[in-house]
Amino acid sequence: EMTYFPLHDESSNFYADAEDMNDCTVAKLDGSEGDWMMYEPFYWSKGINDYLNNKKYACYSSYPEDEMPPIPDATVLTLDAIKETQGGWLGERKIMSGKPTLMESYTTDKAYSVCKVDVSGYRRVRFPSVPGTGLIGSVFADAEGNILKSIVVPTIGLKFEAGMYLIADVPERATALHFSILNTAEFDCVVLSNSDKIEDMEPDWVANEEHLCAVVGSSVVGSKLRACITGASTTASMTWTDFHYYSQQRGMQQIDALMHSRIANLSYAKYGRRDMQEQCGAGQHNNNRTTGGTADHGMTDTIGYDEAYVINNKITNSLIDG
Repeated sequence: EMTYFPLHDESSNFYADAEDMNDCTVAKLDGSEGDWMMYEPFYWSKGINDYLNNKKYACYSSYPEDEMPPIPDATVLTLDAIKETQGGWLGERKIMSGKPTLMESYTTDKAYSVCKVDVSGYRRVRFPSVPGTGLIGSVFADAEGNILKSIVVPTIGLKFEAGMYLIADVPERATALHFSILNTAEFDCVVLSNSDKIEDMEPDWVANEEHLCAVVGSSVVGSKLRACITGASTTASMTWTDFHYYSQQRGMQQIDALMHSRIANLSYAKYGRRDMQEQCGAGQHNNNRTTGGTADHGMTDTIGYDEAYVINNKITNSLIDG
């Protein structure tokens, strides 16, 4: 059983038991009345990595937990489904780009295989691929086996791993896509679509469970770890194993990578940038800082150096990590 009460949006030092903060009850954030938590609600999300155009898209939905957002119309093919089609799988081969015909594009290589999917009647396709080392790639071909378009992942500034997917428009007159895969790489799926919306190239929505996340780091209060303001800094000189153990004693856990990821992605969606230190302020850069320094700001955003400098040109920038 758990009891909770919201804090005032204008200042976390007060409970939200009145509209005017002057009429609100003072909140005790020292752990005597519980932990200082932020409620992360349930939501749906999905992401699209348009690697060839160097763009990433994040989509969010507030549909309820028992109702998944609409799934776009698309044909999704697994590797097993492709192997069951005629000519869908050719082992120990890879596609070399820049050749005029399909037959000339094949090269023997035991590390690779070539998949073929019918793209007739579709506008766009998503498919797994490989880095374009030695001009390995994928090709769209017409019914006579003539190459209409080659796709090669550039190796300069490479941020692509074998098995990651590419998204490409289907050329006119193309009947099939032939693409190279690395045999040891995980096979994602092929998505065929007639939609002009890039977000429809990811048909699956992911459920993000609701949870409570501490606003501040852990501090030792008595014999327990609590998310609270003690007038000092958070607990240090403790191994992660011990942090984890003492958190579990209260039925909790230390924040994990997925929780970090959710906060980061929602920040990107709101601000449209990745540099949260420049957006919200760099902080003090050490674990000896006193917790709760921004409690009196409530849910109001803190600001970074550029915005603060407009207000006061005497300030200096504490951003040192880059």
